[in-house]
Amino acid sequence: MSDARRDHRPGSTGTLSRAALSAARVDLAGLAPAAALRAAAGCTAVLAASLALVGPGAASAATVGALLAAIPALSGARRHPLAAMATTTCGIALSSFVGSVTAHVAPAHLLVLAGWAFGGGMLVALGDAGSVVGTQAAMAFVVFGRFAEGPVNAAKAAAYVAAGGAFQTALTAITRWPLALRAQRRTIADAYRLLGELALGGPEGSSLPAGLALDAAEAELGAPAVFRRTDVSGLRSLVDEGRRIRVELASLEALRQQLDRTGGGRTPARLGVERVLAQGAYVLDGVADALAGGRAVSVDALEHELAAVAAADRPAGRRRADDPRDHDTGGALGAALASHLAALGGQLRAVAGLAAQVVDGTAVPAAPARRGTRAGRRATTAQQLATVRANLSLRSTACRHAVRLAVVVPLAELVADHTPLQRGYWIALTAALVLRPDFGGTLSRGVARLFGTVAGVGITGLLVAGGNLGDDATVVVIALLAFGAFTSFRASYAAYSAFLTGLVVILVNLATPGAHSSFATALDRLVDTVVGGALALAVYAAWPTWSSGEARDALAELTRAEQAYLEAVTAPLVGRGRVPEASARALARRLRLARSNCEATIARSLSEPRSRRIDGQLASGVLAALRRSSLATHVLRTSLEPGRAPDRVPGLAPLAAALVSALGEIAESLEAGRAPDVPALRPLHGDLVDETAGLVGMELLVVETDELVNAIDTVAALLAQPAAPSD
Repeated sequence: MSDARRDHRPGSTGTLSRAALSAARVDLAGLAPAAALRAAAGCTAVLAASLALVGPGAASAATVGALLAAIPALSGARRHPLAAMATTTCGIALSSFVGSVTAHVAPAHLLVLAGWAFGGGMLVALGDAGSVVGTQAAMAFVVFGRFAEGPVNAAKAAAYVAAGGAFQTALTAITRWPLALRAQRRTIADAYRLLGELALGGPEGSSLPAGLALDAAEAELGAPAVFRRTDVSGLRSLVDEGRRIRVELASLEALRQQLDRTGGGRTPARLGVERVLAQGAYVLDGVADALAGGRAVSVDALEHELAAVAAADRPAGRRRADDPRDHDTGGALGAALASHLAALGGQLRAVAGLAAQVVDGTAVPAAPARRGTRAGRRATTAQQLATVRANLSLRSTACRHAVRLAVVVPLAELVADHTPLQRGYWIALTAALVLRPDFGGTLSRGVARLFGTVAGVGITGLLVAGGNLGDDATVVVIALLAFGAFTSFRASYAAYSAFLTGLVVILVNLATPGAHSSFATALDRLVDTVVGGALALAVYAAWPTWSSGEARDALAELTRAEQAYLEAVTAPLVGRGRVPEASARALARRLRLARSNCEATIARSLSEPRSRRIDGQLASGVLAALRRSSLATHVLRTSLEPGRAPDRVPGLAPLAAALVSALGEIAESLEAGRAPDVPALRPLHGDLVDETAGLVGMELLVVETDELVNAIDTVAALLAQPAAPSD
């Protein structure tokens, strides 16, 4: 806790150094040369064709459309790229028309620009995809707003922009879905490799990466391009089985930890679990290899290890029902572990067989048909609109970001209009691109854009050192710069900015030949970038949004997700009936996504000055305790399969109600910023132990509810501690 109390000074040099390091960092895993090649090819084809057919001005507009439309496919919109690209194309075409038409009347133009920027900022509430669409629309408004045109000419320019974006979208649609479903196989293979890492205890024992990868795989298989294909049923079955394996692995890990804590680690199942999981990881990796084009995987070694565990555990299974060892905690956990190992073995055999069928091309029973895509799209749109409406409050990070954009972008336009700066519209462009909903993102992106623009000026200087470029040379240079920008988009924002600077400068010179030398244009861009970035940072500093409150709200949402999941899992044990499996799966997915969002929000908060961030030790402790709770709930769910669940358990109803109530109270306390007042859980658990004494098959239930009590009491104790004072 001492580290958390140290250096709470706002504006600490640590924040600036982190921003600089973030700007200089290159994430090699984010390099995407294949996707970049396709996007760059689209831009190049649009430029070459339009130069030949309609001239340089229209060619620049069409290329801008292709350039901006390609970004969603490389960003967080990768799960639904075509929809995001089509939406972006419509947005930038409309923005270019409105920006150009309103440019005749400065007050009206600024007023519409403020509304445009506000609307684009609100789309941040929809995540990365919404943020990209909103930013691209604002950029198009600013760029084309410098050309005051009548409705006819503005419509022509918008049509060129739309044509470029439409071509880029069509190219992606054509090349994204290979006949052999290689993209879908690769996505599922990635998920199975993560499952293999999870079986071996990595990454850090979290099942979140595998869960998110399986979600991405399901989205790939639900795309309209493959919706009616008959050869995806085996792949869909692999995704469904992968979900079961993920839950089973999480349950096994929880049981191993509990068994080790109770000192019962010498049971046959516990001694053999590492060997079984090692062979399970081999099978999971083999499934991934098979999907990538390799051979089917063998399960012989896995069968040998499972048989060894079953043979060692069999004498214990023949004990009398009234043997006191059956009611020993270690024995109950060992038996549960053996049961889960057997279940995992069956699932691994199933996926090995499915992989063999997919490789051989043999028929696989079709998965249940998905609901119609039109109804699904309507539901998705309605949900997105509801999300945006729910964020129309100054308490919302998205709304505060939208208000800042609505102020800073028109302000940047005014600065450009009333100063002698050349190409002043880049001030507004930079401000719109740099300003992010969070402090850390705004600062690091501003620094990265400055570094990148400086490098881009150098690139442009080298490119135009020999004089003006001809049309053929321009096409080649644009192709190379576009490939560099798209390749580095996710790996380094500074590198992306460097390539983009050169690309935009060449396009501007193409649209307005002779108006400015390319190198002088690049220098103008450097000056405008500094001014726009400084303006964005100044506006954020004047009205910041710190993420500590959002982080607490994210913890509250995670707690509510665990509350709903626990209530559904315990329902059949307290006489309320079993929750349908589809509903239980949806609740588990909500819990997983809530954890993912919570971890991202906390990480964002920790990038802010110490005096403004959430207490890192508190957040980590609450996250760890809630994970223990969710793992115990997973074990209960997977152990209570139909036909194996006991009847209503005596003494459980009061404890289950108290556990659910305690989670609700914790969520409310997180939102209100106060200490929680949870009911006393330990006495109720003691009552459950007394009520189930002598009943066969209750041991695992007692152990897992004990884990739940411990985890929830830990969260309550952490939140009851006084906050660390700042200096």
